[in-house]
Amino acid sequence: MKKRSLDLIFKSRNYLPISFHLSFQAKVIIPVVALLVFFLAIIVWLVNGRITDQFEEETRQTLSTAEAVFRNSFEIRTRNLILRYQGVANEPRFKAVAQLSDSRTMTVQLKELLNEIGQEAKAMIFTIENNTLLAGATSDASMNLREFHTRSSIAIGQASEGKPAADTIVVGQSLFTAISVPVIVNDALAGVLTIGELIGPSAAQELKLLTRAEIVFLASDHVALSTVKNSDSFPELIRIYNRQNGHTNRRIEGVAAGEEHFLCLAGNFPVSSGKIGYVLLSSYENALQRKRETQQTLTLISLAGILFSSLLIWVLIRKITRPLRDLRDSAEAVGRGDFSRRVEVESRDECGELATVFNQMTENLKTSQSEVQQAMQSLKDTQSQLIQTEKLSAMGKFVAGIAHELNNPLTGVIGFSQMLQESGISEKQENLLNRIIGSAERCRKIVQSLLSFSRRYRPERKLVDVNDLLESALEILNYELTTSNLQVLTELSPDLPEILMDPHQIRQVFLNIISNAVQATEENRDGGRLQISTQGMKDQIRIRFQDNGIGISLEDLPNIFNPFFTTKPVGSGTGLGLSLAYGIVREHGGSITAESQPGQGAAFTIELPSIQSGMETEKSSATEHLEPVQQFIPRTEKKILVIDDEESILELIREALVTRGYKVDTVGDGDSALELAGNNFYDLVVCDWKIPGTGGQKIYEQLRLIKPEAVEHFLFITGDVLSQNAEQFLRNEAKLCLLKPFSVDEFRSTIEKMLTT
Repeated sequence: MKKRSLDLIFKSRNYLPISFHLSFQAKVIIPVVALLVFFLAIIVWLVNGRITDQFEEETRQTLSTAEAVFRNSFEIRTRNLILRYQGVANEPRFKAVAQLSDSRTMTVQLKELLNEIGQEAKAMIFTIENNTLLAGATSDASMNLREFHTRSSIAIGQASEGKPAADTIVVGQSLFTAISVPVIVNDALAGVLTIGELIGPSAAQELKLLTRAEIVFLASDHVALSTVKNSDSFPELIRIYNRQNGHTNRRIEGVAAGEEHFLCLAGNFPVSSGKIGYVLLSSYENALQRKRETQQTLTLISLAGILFSSLLIWVLIRKITRPLRDLRDSAEAVGRGDFSRRVEVESRDECGELATVFNQMTENLKTSQSEVQQAMQSLKDTQSQLIQTEKLSAMGKFVAGIAHELNNPLTGVIGFSQMLQESGISEKQENLLNRIIGSAERCRKIVQSLLSFSRRYRPERKLVDVNDLLESALEILNYELTTSNLQVLTELSPDLPEILMDPHQIRQVFLNIISNAVQATEENRDGGRLQISTQGMKDQIRIRFQDNGIGISLEDLPNIFNPFFTTKPVGSGTGLGLSLAYGIVREHGGSITAESQPGQGAAFTIELPSIQSGMETEKSSATEHLEPVQQFIPRTEKKILVIDDEESILELIREALVTRGYKVDTVGDGDSALELAGNNFYDLVVCDWKIPGTGGQKIYEQLRLIKPEAVEHFLFITGDVLSQNAEQFLRNEAKLCLLKPFSVDEFRSTIEKMLTT
């Protein structure tokens, strides 16, 4: 009775009897690893033990035998050729011609001998004292006899000592055995007869039959002759030969030619003075077939074993992972928001521990849910504020990259146009050039506005009358307004104070808004109308634009200042105009808002601060506005070095300075610039700040080390906006940096002032 009571107490408290428990990982990993290792060991032992060793040994013996036969056969062939052509050189008729040392007679004799000898002899030459070519003949019109003579110089030199010699050479793309035989007349050397015996397909096939192996002949890193029909393997064979060339311990390597597989061994010709070699290839397709059959048998055995093992493991895992399935169902319930679900703990292994931790986690999630909901609400509140900031930041980087790339071509347009004006042109051409320069200057100001919007360019601010700026914008768009039949009504307050701003940027804002009004009123049958008004307030100036166009929908109105957002048809707008205007106005400490009702037009209101205490006209610390020189003084003795990677900029600067009597050297990279400046004296160096690879600052610093006087007069130019570090460097070194695009007069006056101070 007492024992029964104790059992009930244990069960009521969920106590488990003490026993040995394996971990969950052990229950899964032990049978899997044991079975896989067992079958893998059998496969490795069978494949490597029975096939690989025997196969490699047989192939090694086959290739070694083939190489010995090849080298022996080639040496026998060479000896036979020497004996054959010794008889030709010793014939009385040939000696008689050789004794004459007449080029024409010898040429005729050599042609006759070529016809008598046969097809494999492609060339004959006869050389006399000091390896001088007396005569030659060839049966192949494409063969170069002088090249044959040059390639045969080693064999000829040996034969000049009275003993026949042979050498394997390359002429063009073909292999030849060059046989040089001394011609002795009256116990004196009359000359050397050299015959070029072609190593052609017939010779290759003969060697293939003797060696029972495919042969590839290599010369000067290309395949000269081969019994292998498929050429896909040639590059790999060349690499194998280059790896094994010169090594005593050569090894057999595998290569594929089409669908056939070979083992190959490379070596040098037994009779050769140059880099001429061979590769012997032995096919092992039959061995591969036997290997595949064995592998198939092994695969079937392995698959059967793995199938049986997988079935056993599946049964085991199904039993072991039942608690995990319960945990999964509970996790799904928690995922749906049911935090009351709990997992029953049935064991002390990892599954039991996981169930306990899961129950604790569920309890913590329940208490944390309210905190998460509050955090989400806070994130939603701040998200709308971050979106606009991130979009404008991305827009700024994008437009800055485009704007910087425009500065170099704009410098060329402005500069070359001004140079053309100086060349003496008609009044009509003068007017056309003025239009080009004016348009380029407008592009220049637009680029500066884009850079200011991206916060990488400091606006040049000064006191400006807003009314004058509006009238200037209307004058620029006068043609577009006239052709669009848009009536502009202005109500400009005459008592507006001048405010501190960048006039080019604010004018760009006005141009964007007016251009949008033109497009919005195009379909208005009653005629387009735009009302522009200005009003002075306590500490602000308000500019309002009201049109009678199609208006903006309520859904689109909150997004119109976002980058790349546009309501225009595809191809009619980029969505950048209003986002650019928004950035410029905010940069000036003002605000821009929009009001609209669909079909009733739109109104844009800009408010700018009229009092900006403590602000001064911003000026880049890296640049200075130099007063133009009133009178040009020719300085033909002055030498100037110009460094820039843009050809158009170099040409412009050269023309601008040469016409004023300066001597100018131009260079497009840093290394050449340092070499020129180090070896020559220059009164002034003009250097682009961003030279690819080197950089203008690095050129300056290196030149200061090797030749300090060369950087005394040093002018930087750039199409980019300088960083704070760059500006600090220029201040420390007291150097100027002229921003692109610049005019010819501005550049010349800068140069003249630097050379006169």
